[in-house]
Amino acid sequence: MEARAAGTTAGTTGIWLLAAASLLAPADALAVGTTYPVGNSPTAIDSIDYGDDGEPDVGVVNEADDTATILLGGAGISLVPQAPEPVCAGPRAITSANFNPGEDAFGDFAVACNDGNVRLLASPVTDLATGRVPGGIAAGDLSGDGIPDLALSAVDDRKLLVYRGRGDLSFRDPLVYAVGRKPMGLDIGDLDRDGRPDVAVANSRDDDISLLFGKGEGKLGARKDLNAGKKPLDVTIGQFIGKAKHRDLLTANKSRTPVAQNFQDDTLSLIENRGKRKFKGDVKLRNRAEPVDVATGDVNNDGIDDPAAAYSASGRVGVFTLGVGTTDYIAGDGPNNVLPLGLVLADLNGDGRDEIINSDAANAEVNVNSI
Repeated sequence: MEARAAGTTAGTTGIWLLAAASLLAPADALAVGTTYPVGNSPTAIDSIDYGDDGEPDVGVVNEADDTATILLGGAGISLVPQAPEPVCAGPRAITSANFNPGEDAFGDFAVACNDGNVRLLASPVTDLATGRVPGGIAAGDLSGDGIPDLALSAVDDRKLLVYRGRGDLSFRDPLVYAVGRKPMGLDIGDLDRDGRPDVAVANSRDDDISLLFGKGEGKLGARKDLNAGKKPLDVTIGQFIGKAKHRDLLTANKSRTPVAQNFQDDTLSLIENRGKRKFKGDVKLRNRAEPVDVATGDVNNDGIDDPAAAYSASGRVGVFTLGVGTTDYIAGDGPNNVLPLGLVLADLNGDGRDEIINSDAANAEVNVNSI
């Protein structure tokens, strides 16, 4: 999902590096959240007001049983899981938007599956045949017409596909763009402040990310590749540090080398946006083993974006808060080793502070933490 705007942070190189160091400093808190049962092997997760009641809801894909679970927002930060709903074969990624804004006010979930199908959990349920194995999916108004579009990374084809929404749950034929090898997670946001959304894609085989800058009408123009860490699986956009008026980038670098060979990466790459499509080389943030997903939100209501990461090897979620440091959260409490594979930050109770919401694939649960 597109990151929200944020407040002022440091701009010069020296101050920026100090800010990066403050993101690394560990905080003492280690909290256990509230868990909710979902389907088998939940992975990707997202949040939107699915029920049009003013309460944010959560959607998660359950890879092992080809379903998705909707958790409706309840009182406070509580969620009410619904029965898992069949979607398509091998659900892999999820995003959310209202894809038919002229027809209703409901938020919808779009689930991308390994069988090349995207299922819109909308009214009515609608399918979009892509014929591609997805690495990731994101929604945003790339056309500038007030109607959400879909961007899909094709993991086997080195391609990014943009499906321009018509506003009635249907889409035009895709615009296709070249990216790097084995593209995975992606995000949409305005990186060059021209009022047109851009797309960032994590290329896991090339150890970099591709930026494709928006031209309007759903079209993307110049591509710029930036170095990341080893095997970036996801990327998120937000105003983390850097110049206050520009959005920065953060990637989750899982690495592809066994720990025994001592070449493990296990870092997050924080890339400063200098403006005018110029970016400062990545600063490595190291917290725990195997970061697999990253997300952006504001967990303490200070108007500054807080990046967060899910770590599959340690069963933890880490939130990086400027001036505070890293706060770790236990990503579940099931009987099996906790395995967080999906992460989203969303304000479930309307207090201005985002909750930290993750999937736990090993225990078939969704876990919610709050500062």
